[in-house]
Amino acid sequence: MVFTHKTLGQSTVLSASNSTIYTVPADTASIVKVIWIANTTASDVTIELWNVPNAGSAADGNKLMDGVTIPANDFMQVFTDIGMETVGDTIQAKGSTNLALTVNLYGAELS
Repeated sequence: MVFTHKTLGQSTVLSASNSTIYTVPADTASIVKVIWIANTTASDVTIELWNVPNAGSAADGNKLMDGVTIPANDFMQVFTDIGMETVGDTIQAKGSTNLALTVNLYGAELS
């Protein structure tokens, strides 16, 4: 088995629908260690973030963040330890303003 530290996902976040930031690939388990959220606009923006199980949907039962404000032209860095063991599990995000937030996930994959 190989343990690889890496950027797990990077995406600009939509406001009308959820953006999938990362999906666990086949034959892999993952650990999300850092979530970096950057607001690239001159206005405050809120974010919602979910850890969605394979074949599931974003819901209150798997929400990681709910309406957290990222100040204008600023960022938030969250240190975490989210284990993702099932192929197809996803991290999804949605912002209050379209394309205003960029989310980066850093961690490791075990394959």
